[in-house]
This record gives sequence, C-alpha cells and structure tokens, in this order.
Amino acid sequence: MRIVLVSHYAVTNIGDKILTECLCKILSEKGHSVRMVDINGRIKINENDDEEIRIIKRQHSDHIRSNRNEFISHFQENLSDCDLLIFAGGALLDVLSEYTAEDINTIISIAREKNIPVAFNSVGFFGNEVDNEKGMIIRKALLSPNVKWISVRERKDDIAYLLNGEKEFSYCCDTAVWARELFGVDSSLVNQDNIIGINLINKFAFSYFGNSVFDVSETYFKIYSELTDLGFKCNFFINGPAVDHNYANSFARKYIIPSEMFLLDDNTRSGKAFLSFLSQFSLVISSRLHTSISCFSLKIPSLCLSWDRKMDEFLGILAGHIGL
Repeated sequence: MRIVLVSHYAVTNIGDKILTECLCKILSEKGHSVRMVDINGRIKINENDDEEIRIIKRQHSDHIRSNRNEFISHFQENLSDCDLLIFAGGALLDVLSEYTAEDINTIISIAREKNIPVAFNSVGFFGNEVDNEKGMIIRKALLSPNVKWISVRERKDDIAYLLNGEKEFSYCCDTAVWARELFGVDSSLVNQDNIIGINLINKFAFSYFGNSVFDVSETYFKIYSELTDLGFKCNFFINGPAVDHNYANSFARKYIIPSEMFLLDDNTRSGKAFLSFLSQFSLVISSRLHTSISCFSLKIPSLCLSWDRKMDEFLGILAGHIGL
C-alpha cells in the first residue's frame, strides 16, 4: 500500500519528526511504501544540506505557503498515487494558529476528490478553546465521509465535543513511546556518569495557557545552581525551535552560564540522533513532551516542568500504568 503521512514534519521541533519517523518505520516494516509530507507545505531541511540548498528549500516553502493554489497543487501531486492518507500525530488539532485548521480541511477535501481514505493517528490539540471558528473547521474536516479512523492522545472530552457523537474515536498513546526499539538505540549505553540534561523551552510557553506569572528562567537557574552545588555536571539543550534557541542564548547571558554548558544543535537532527543524544544523560529535567516521551522510551529518569495538559495526561497515564 502507498501511504502518505502528513504532520508538522518539516518544522525544527524534534518532537514532530520523532512521532512521524516512528510511524513511518512501523508502516515500512509492514511492507508499505511511505512518504512523509509537511502539513503546511514546508520542505524539510536535512542535516547534510548546504546553505544554498537550505535557502532554495526555504524559498520553495514560502512560495507554497503564500499561494493557496500552489498549496493545493502541492498536495494534489503528493496524493496522486496515494492509497491511504494518515495524519501522523502531534498537535494537529490546532484551534489557535492561523493556517493549520484550514490546511487540514483542504487536504482532506483533495483526498476525498481522489477517493482516498483518511486516518488520524494519535493526534493532539494546540490551543484550549475548541468552540471557535477553527474548531468548527476541524470538526467539518473530521466528519468528512472519507475520514475512516480517528485516534487522539489527549483531551478526550474536547474531541468528543467536536464529534458530538457523529463519529467514533479511540484514545491511544503517542507513537514515539516505541522510539528506542524502532530507531535501534541501545538503552544499555545510557550514561551513568551523573550528567543531568536540562531541557529548555522558551519562557513564553508557560503563558500560552494562562501561566503568565510563572518565571521559568528563575526556576531553570535555581535547578542548575542547586544541582551543580551538589557536584553534578549539567548541560542545557533544546528540541530545535528557533524561539527556544534564542531563549537559551538570552538565558545564558542573563545568568552568566558558561557556553560549554549549552548543547544546542542546528535544528536538523533526526529522531534517532535525538535519542542517541539523550542517552548521554543519567537524568533529564524535561520541558517538552517528546523529551519526556523519549526519556521514557530510553528508560532514562526524567522530571517534567509541565506547561500544557498534554504533558499532564502523558505523565498521568504513566503513573496509572505503574500504579502510582
């Protein structure tokens, strides 16, 4: 079967790459032909691309993004030989940002014209208010007759509200929980030298959902100071987004932390490379969902600074699984 996976695959956030690559490996190992496509029409920049290629890809992405006819043509081409379209997971049920809800509806409409069945695999929400214009666009898309399967990783009440009993859905875990096995990362190589990773997220994340009073910078510095006072070595890292990279640099300047404590990449890591990177730590202070999920997969202890219900739900499922 020829399958197209659609997600935020070409963004710099490693979480979207991990979940998409995990599902791709599962399907490929079952003998299916799989192609990954970014939901907003972006072209993925690869680790080995030189600067000229990166500029060309960014320009191509901007062209697709800025012209609706180009966006439609892009997906008509990518779905031309497709037997099944799967929205691969992540925060695709986006009721907050400008484009994604309409993009989902457009992509499903193209698939419907081509008689292509559609599935949603372990998708999540971005934004709290589902009863708005974007939420109704997503509802329309989900209720399209060619959408044959819907599974969510979080917020069962919200998806039930959107579907209003007109279509069934399932509740399941994020595909990245199997990342260690799928990527073949040997968890026995996990570092035992008491190196602690502190996963930074930009300070604005905690204000997205009403936590504007919380000063995460002060918390990060307090964690770092107390751990280093106890004799632990700490390294700061990010999951890829430019806004996190900029925040990490300003955080280092503000608290005068040596630059060698920051392990910041060029935003092109693959899922496997990120898991291998995490394996150097014996403990991780996590600020992003897929850092927590990857640590779980690697069996690395982690503590989570939660800023979103999706993190609370994932940790709650784990707590229930081990009987806490």
